[in-house]
Amino acid sequence: MGKILEIYESRTQQSAQAAKRAEQAVVGGNSRGAAYWTPYPLTIERASGTTVVDLDGHEYIDITNNYTSLVHSHAYPPIVDAVTRQISAGTAWTANNIWQMELGETLIDRIPSVESVRFTNSGSEAGILALNIAR
Repeated sequence: MGKILEIYESRTQQSAQAAKRAEQAVVGGNSRGAAYWTPYPLTIERASGTTVVDLDGHEYIDITNNYTSLVHSHAYPPIVDAVTRQISAGTAWTANNIWQMELGETLIDRIPSVESVRFTNSGSEAGILALNIAR
């Protein structure tokens, strides 16, 4: 393992510096346990398609795609275009919006067992809501 570690550390010096910096601002230096490994995780600067690029400029094939949440990969042009259009119209407000209604209707139409939906900000919020409904 010594030689592999030596190569990793020599290729990823900027990620090493970023990891030290992150430890000062983020508990454990990382907000996501699955993205941490010893001696320090890579710090990714950008991604496109199935390729991610670290701070040192090395390209890697992203075989997880954020653990399958990115089914279209990174920076998929139709999604980038749609998001760019939406950003100019605003991104977050506390009132209803037409898009959540349309997505709810689409889900209800496509999934026979779904009668209504509730959108949440996190898995924790969804779990608490499910417990409240079950009670």
